[in-house]
Amino acid sequence: MLPEIRDFRPCWIFKDRTQQFFGVCRTPQVCQWLGDRRGGVILGMGATCKPVVTSSSWERSQGNKSATTYAPRANTEEGMRIVRTGAAALFSLAALLVAGASEAGEITVMSTVAVREPYMELVPAFERATENKVTTMWVGVSTQNERIKGGEIVDLVIGTASGIDELNKLGHLVSGVAMTKSGIGAAVASGAPRPDISSAEALKRALLASKSIALSAAGPSGVYLSGLFQKWGIADELKAKIKQSPGQIGDVLARGGAEIGFQQVSELIAVKGITYLGPLSDDIQLITVFSGGVHSQAKNPAGAAALLKFLTSPDAARAIRKAGMEPG
Repeated sequence: MLPEIRDFRPCWIFKDRTQQFFGVCRTPQVCQWLGDRRGGVILGMGATCKPVVTSSSWERSQGNKSATTYAPRANTEEGMRIVRTGAAALFSLAALLVAGASEAGEITVMSTVAVREPYMELVPAFERATENKVTTMWVGVSTQNERIKGGEIVDLVIGTASGIDELNKLGHLVSGVAMTKSGIGAAVASGAPRPDISSAEALKRALLASKSIALSAAGPSGVYLSGLFQKWGIADELKAKIKQSPGQIGDVLARGGAEIGFQQVSELIAVKGITYLGPLSDDIQLITVFSGGVHSQAKNPAGAAALLKFLTSPDAARAIRKAGMEPG
């Protein structure tokens, strides 16, 4: 009888030399034990798969006499259903490992802060599976392009799609792959009154009534909103209120530096000490696409390409949506 499927957690996938047995193991040690017995290989690790087994034989061999479950055989209908369902998230990363992209090394990344929330959730899983070490620099998109144009070399660059396309055309990058889409959101300090931003007119009234407004100095949201205020004809009235920050607008609001602030949704929703008001209304919203590109002089191009492929795979969608973004 097949074991009960349990909650989501990291697990490993194993196949034997006959190609007829697939198992999902809770730890790499379990899969290694199976591999020694069946002449198989470990394909890789998934960050969001359902562990369909507890590998009882291995556990009993380690002294756990109460273990009772086995991995299902893939050549049975029910076994295949469970393996396909429970381990679906493994295959994109496993494919990278089988393709040889898992050779351990360092991968240097220059990234916009806009993707930090899903990135910080996904990268540790990639590191554990491939044994690569990912070193990340968080750089504003305008500064990012200046540094790459100035000759700075990293393995992978993550920025706005327009910025990545420009660097690609100039020959600094060899690829450009869309990763995520994000809109602009608004927030206030925790406990502060919540102004109405449900429409363009409501937002305009809220801005005119506010004493201070925080905008991003280095991101696309700040550039867009400055232009929007100009279009509305209220830029001069707001000029003295606007506080531009090169960092996190949420941090500015949390320490009382402004009454209301705007930035990419993904950069606001996880910040403590603020209340996220929601995205701008559809009639004035700006959707920014963030992409990744491998540097043309990357020291670890294979590792960078593997990481980019993982960050843009279907497996990454859950983490991206949790951060208030959409897959690219």
